Amino acid sequence: MLPKIISLAILIPFLSACAEATPVPTTTLLPTETFTPSPIPTETPTLTPEPTANPETAYYQSLTDEQKALFDQTRDMTAEGFTRQFLTEQGLTNYLAYYDKDGEVAYVWNFEQGKLNPALKIENNLLINETSASHIIWNPELNRAEAQKTLADYFRYARARVIAGANHVQLGNTLESALANPLTQKYLDNGSFITLHGVSWNDKFHPYSVLSQKINVSGDTPFVIKFVAEPNNNMAFSYLAADPEVYRGWGFEQNNDRVYLEYFNQGAEDLISYADYKDMVLTRRVSRLFRSLFSRASDFNNAHGEFDTVTSHIIFSDQNLETNNPLIIYSQTR
Repeated sequence: MLPKIISLAILIPFLSACAEATPVPTTTLLPTETFTPSPIPTETPTLTPEPTANPETAYYQSLTDEQKALFDQTRDMTAEGFTRQFLTEQGLTNYLAYYDKDGEVAYVWNFEQGKLNPALKIENNLLINETSASHIIWNPELNRAEAQKTLADYFRYARARVIAGANHVQLGNTLESALANPLTQKYLDNGSFITLHGVSWNDKFHPYSVLSQKINVSGDTPFVIKFVAEPNNNMAFSYLAADPEVYRGWGFEQNNDRVYLEYFNQGAEDLISYADYKDMVLTRRVSRLFRSLFSRASDFNNAHGEFDTVTSHIIFSDQNLETNNPLIIYSQTR
């Protein structure tokens, strides 16, 4: 019995020591995970781009009711790069012009015909082609700025020249000398009523008669030049000797402070039978128009008009044609 008691005495302290040495287990918390929900993919809506504002819209709102009524008759060509505006130059305000991307007039709307006519504007001068769909453009072989300046100078000369012709004064043999003549600026500043002397034709191929008339010309007078498909009753005619059925005519009149010059040609254009000058049709027409105007103002009438050295050599020389001389050409493309 005693050994058992001794064993227990030894065992109990041992067990007690073991009990004290063993730590009481505690609960350890696991690290907390933060849950971030994945974004739910959403479809990006396809935005329909707003239509580009028509550059003519604001301009249209600025028009008078009468102008709006005219504007509504015309063709929208903004998709082709053209914008419409009424011209603002004196005497030209009833013309609705189509401007290209370079800011130049490419067409005007013909309200009588209800269609576009190719056109070219040089300062307050307007050239209109009613006879075909071909463009009127600058000669791409020449410097555009120089061509524009020279042609604008020529129009100034033409105004002064008809006044000089009525006074039997020769301004000069070159464009530079003519414009440098003090009388030129005097004529342009003061202006004058010019008598266009009548030209009558009795031949059966010339059924039209041009009466004497007066036009008021000054430096501010706009010239509107039209190339027309039909002759009118205010034209002077000449015809080609080789083919009396082919004739051309020039008409002049004035209203609303502008001078109308019309050119009509029946049959093929005559360029002295030189194929190299097929691009000079417009230049040829302009020179013929003005030479006829000069002759009527100076009372020197014949089938070919008064010989005018500046017109002949600056715009188009009948005697010494040069392909790089014309200021403007007539072209099928722009």
